[in-house]
Amino acid sequence: MWGLWGTGVNLYGKAEPTRHEAYFVRMKKRSAYGWAMALSGLYLLICMGFAWVGVYFLPDSTLYANQQSPDRAVLPMFSQGEMSHWLGTDSMGRDLWSRLVWGIRISMGTGLMAMALSIALGTLVGLIAGYYRSWVDRVLSWFMQVLWSLPSVMLVLAFSLALGKGWWQVMLAIGLTMWVDVARMVRGQVMALREREFMLAARMLGLSDWSQMINQLLPNLYKPLMVMASSVFGSAILLESGLGFLGLGVQPPVPSLGMMLKEHVPYLLMGSPHLALAPGLLIFSLVFGFNILGSALSAYWDTPRSSEG
Repeated sequence: MWGLWGTGVNLYGKAEPTRHEAYFVRMKKRSAYGWAMALSGLYLLICMGFAWVGVYFLPDSTLYANQQSPDRAVLPMFSQGEMSHWLGTDSMGRDLWSRLVWGIRISMGTGLMAMALSIALGTLVGLIAGYYRSWVDRVLSWFMQVLWSLPSVMLVLAFSLALGKGWWQVMLAIGLTMWVDVARMVRGQVMALREREFMLAARMLGLSDWSQMINQLLPNLYKPLMVMASSVFGSAILLESGLGFLGLGVQPPVPSLGMMLKEHVPYLLMGSPHLALAPGLLIFSLVFGFNILGSALSAYWDTPRSSEG
């Protein structure tokens, strides 16, 4: 067993890959991660384009696609051979395709604002806790630990009940819930970076604390923050859909994918399953896309490029 040392053969009698072979394996992995990033990013960009531009080219041009026609309720897909309702209509005669596009806009808008709030607040708290340490870190870490020990759904429900119903209230409730994970990640990164050579040099040059945090630490956090932003974005969409399903999210006539799913669950067994499957699959694909994007970003940056590894 000891005779295998330095011979290029592992304990199982198989040849160890050479340095160049290992390099090409890493490049294949980076290429796969790159394709995953590109495909998930392209899908999410298409959804964003539909959400912000497609609403001006919908069959139902009214605000929130809320034109009701009870005589056309629950029309099947491609009904009567016309393309004006190619996904049919819902239980109130509203064009389903138009409502779905508006639902994507509401979900992605909520996710974007909640993500921005949680990233900003979590980064600020994490920088302060990780940089100052001592009693500041102990107090902030205790507060983060208390919030982190509570289920996210319970926190969102508590904030929603306290703030009320509406789009801004939902965005604030989700943003105030998800900043803790960001702060814990930033705190850990800052504590590792604080003793690096460039930080010692900054202190020797007499830079202020805020200058060190903003100009020295923050630029070194953009990679983990981008990965965290993707994860938070997807989680925010899922939480917004859950609140809509429970009736605590945005209120009618504003469409929500979660609320549309709740309204049409009975139609799964009534001959029109697409009324519930369409919003459900959209929620799944959006959350899955952001999770794939975040995982691919993390794996791509963690895979070394140099042949030395």
